[in-house]
Amino acid sequence: MKRDEIKAVPIERAFASSEYNGRLARTRAAMANAGIDVLLLHSLPDTCWLTGYQTPLSEWYSCAIVPLA
Repeated sequence: MKRDEIKAVPIERAFASSEYNGRLARTRAAMANAGIDVLLLHSLPDTCWLTGYQTPLSEWYSCAIVPLA
C-alpha cells in the first residue's frame, strides 16, 4: 500500500470515543502515580487498545507518544 492510498482507508473503531478517552485517562492516572511523564507505545496492539488506531500497514514501524498532560 502506498502512502497516498492510506487516506482511502476508513477510520473504524471497535468502541465509542468515550471508551478510548476513559482508557487514556486511566493510563495517565497510572503514569502520574508512577512518576512517568511520557509513555512510548511501540506495540501496535497496545496502541490500538489505547487509541483505537488501526493500520493496514502493520509491517511499518509505528508508535504512540502519550504525554502525561
